[in-house]
Amino acid sequence: HFVENCHVYDFSRWDRTYTPAVWTDGVGTRIAHNLFHDSPGHALRLEGNDHLVEFNEIHDVVYETDDQGALDMFYNPTYRGVIIRYNFWHHIGDGRDQKMRAGVRLDDAICGVLIYGNVFYRCGEGYFGGVQIHGGKDNVVDNNLFIDCKYAVSFSPWGAERWRQYLQSPDGVNATTKTVDIHSPPYSTRYPALARLAENPDVNMIGRNVLINGREFLARDRGIQILIDNLTLSEDPGFVNATERNFALKPDSPIYRRIGFRPIPFGEIGLYEHPLRASWPARHEVGKHYAKP
Repeated sequence: HFVENCHVYDFSRWDRTYTPAVWTDGVGTRIAHNLFHDSPGHALRLEGNDHLVEFNEIHDVVYETDDQGALDMFYNPTYRGVIIRYNFWHHIGDGRDQKMRAGVRLDDAICGVLIYGNVFYRCGEGYFGGVQIHGGKDNVVDNNLFIDCKYAVSFSPWGAERWRQYLQSPDGVNATTKTVDIHSPPYSTRYPALARLAENPDVNMIGRNVLINGREFLARDRGIQILIDNLTLSEDPGFVNATERNFALKPDSPIYRRIGFRPIPFGEIGLYEHPLRASWPARHEVGKHYAKP
């Protein structure tokens, strides 16, 4: 299944939480080149495996709700193979820093997700960064830009004892041996890292990311994350036009040399003209729920 080149807005008007633009379960859904905006709650919810979320623009969501992200995943460490890449997350929350909101939120034991090549602008409020990881491990946050975010990545670590208790709990046993069996094919062969599920709780890989005009790169990481060539800056690293929210990097940007950052195809993000598009160009107002100018 796929959801592509769709413009979804002003949703969650009656049930204002847990009614996102797209909620997918199962395996292998592709959500690409969409524009999602204006919702008091989250825009995307993923359950299951091998989903691909790419080239979407998401803004002005979770402006009422707390403890949530524009994209949410929740409470199952067998959800593997999910890739979130080349998306533009911006104006997430209401800009007042009074509640906990993130661009991408991996909540309660979500593991093994790749977050690559995204641009996070004005995401992260309260205790949350542009990416928030709660109790999960083996997640990879690589080659992303975080611009005007309080933190790039924030953590709510569980610790070894709580992780062990979860895996031995009815919910943990059901998720790993009954709903699916991580010890038998296809799970044991498709996701071999599940054989080490009990090891290294809370440890994730955070590499080649850049935070521009943020407070701190990491929040509550406890010094256990695998960190590789991340960079914090206070100046424009060479955006094409930051004033117009064009966060493509010029070819001579110094971050390419300093940390081996790879180009993000920013110009390809979002809707595209097509005979099946309902309207073109798409019109949308940015920041009308966001307090900061």
